[in-house]
Amino acid sequence: MTRDANNQNLRILVIDDNESIHEDFRKILLPPKDSDSLDQARVALFGETPSLPAQEHYELEFADQGREGLGLVQSAQREGHPYAMAFVDMRMPPGWDGLETIEHLWYVAPDLEIVVCTAYADHPWEDVSRRIGNTDKLLILLKPFNSIEVVQLANSLTKKWNMTHLLNLQIECLASCVNQRTAELCEAKDRLQENIARRIADTVKDQPRDDAAASCRGKEEFLAIMSHEILTPINELVGKVGLLFEDESFHEARAALFGDLPLLREPERFELDCADQGQSGLTLVNQARNEGRPYAVAFVDMRMPPGWDGLETIEHLWKADAGLQVVICTAYSDQPWDEIKERIGRNDQLLILQKPFNGIEVSQLAIALCRKWDLAHEVAGQLDELSKQVNERTAELRCANEQLTQSNAALVRTVTDLEVAQAEILRQNDELERLASRDLLTGCFNRRAFYVQFEKAFAESREHDTELCCLMVDIDHFKRINDQFGHAVGDQAIQAVASCLSAELRLTDTVGRYGGEEFCLMFPRTKLAEAANLAERLRIRVKTEAGVRMRMASRLVITVSCGVSSTAFGARTPLELIDQADKGLYAAKEGGRNCVMALEPIIAGSNASNQVEPQVRRITPRESNLPASR
Repeated sequence: MTRDANNQNLRILVIDDNESIHEDFRKILLPPKDSDSLDQARVALFGETPSLPAQEHYELEFADQGREGLGLVQSAQREGHPYAMAFVDMRMPPGWDGLETIEHLWYVAPDLEIVVCTAYADHPWEDVSRRIGNTDKLLILLKPFNSIEVVQLANSLTKKWNMTHLLNLQIECLASCVNQRTAELCEAKDRLQENIARRIADTVKDQPRDDAAASCRGKEEFLAIMSHEILTPINELVGKVGLLFEDESFHEARAALFGDLPLLREPERFELDCADQGQSGLTLVNQARNEGRPYAVAFVDMRMPPGWDGLETIEHLWKADAGLQVVICTAYSDQPWDEIKERIGRNDQLLILQKPFNGIEVSQLAIALCRKWDLAHEVAGQLDELSKQVNERTAELRCANEQLTQSNAALVRTVTDLEVAQAEILRQNDELERLASRDLLTGCFNRRAFYVQFEKAFAESREHDTELCCLMVDIDHFKRINDQFGHAVGDQAIQAVASCLSAELRLTDTVGRYGGEEFCLMFPRTKLAEAANLAERLRIRVKTEAGVRMRMASRLVITVSCGVSSTAFGARTPLELIDQADKGLYAAKEGGRNCVMALEPIIAGSNASNQVEPQVRRITPRESNLPASR
């Protein structure tokens, strides 16, 4: 299991059906060692900022579906290397969705911190709350998310998991200490009972066996009948008051009863209160708790007619003070011990003291049980302190989370502003590129941009050995239009011709304004015959539609002359191919205008079969040729 310098668990599981999301988490939580470019970008965007703290070295594992993720969590639990947190996608068809996956994960690992990654869920949040409950182990991460959200969630939740784990270990340690102390008290009690039994055996060993047995039986029968009426007051006066306060009268009474016993160690200074009946004892217990000075131990007689017996008294006392240690003093009970256990339960706060008892029993029980009560309250105090620390840490985390939320919101606003600015810059760049590459009057490529495209097409034609055709177009008698109608009409004529040419082109074709009233077109992967036919259709379209598109001179008839060439004639450069098309255009002008002329190869001589000289061939039928102007 991955641990940092502070021995922290940093295992994280990502459950998402999208492999690209897995890669995103790798890039965010496992950044490359060389991050100089990122630092430079941060400085460029935000200025000189302090270096971020070193990122934790997380251990990431991935699953495509909820069932696969559950298998990984089960394996980790069995191996003793649990995951600290999991990122779970809400929608993972066709398997479990995120909600069902979380329910299975928490059934196996209840302390797993989970972040739900979602952009849309089939379940409303109210439904999620009802099914999962109000828990502090579930957070929501909306898609699309940025890296700082994921990093901070990973830092905060792994830290929270490790803090919770440490607290549980401390509580287990405290519980172990309490159990050990309880075992020591039980051993002390066993030793005390053995000591008492040995004293009784020493007392009767000199008497004949039969007489000793008969005496013991008679003594037990007598005490069973007379314990409440006679021995109880004597034991209360001699066994409790005398022993606990260690006055001189008690020493005399003890010497008279048991002989010269060794002096006990300096006794504890107990504070003793007495009650005649269970009801009055309950009143004292309630009063002590209200004053904040509860009792540690209560010695309760089993038979106290006419009021509650000892069992009923204990039940009332524990309802008032659940931490009270109780000793039942009895020689005879109306309830068998099995019934007492059934009513009281297996409780480590109840002990039995058989009558008649001696001083050492009462003293040791008082000392041991008071100490046990003190230990229990010390543990409770430590737990309260731990709880206080946890609450303080939770408040700190909540405050930090609020600050993080505010920082995230500010960062999101900054990123949004940057994205808006970037989009505007891209739009402006596109506009600048369009302005730099387009002719303002027609919207076609300008000469420079068209030639760049033409060079690319020419290089591709040579590389793939495909045919590229070029078409030069010139508006007939354009100077006459300008002189007769003005430059505004001339501009409209250029726009109308450009619109007709663009409307007839295929997706692979390109048109550019070559200069003045001239246009140049290129047809990639096109044979010469196909290009000639396309040029004829363009000529006809201009003749029939260009005049109609004119706003200021709608009855004007506009015609064009066209020249077509192809790389099949051996042009070595784009300019040479354009010059060949220009020769065709010149021939069209010489041939009466409003026509298409295409170059075609003609063999120069029978002995020069490998030499080809391009010649011009008319594509437009002569009968379709109309007067050049009107």
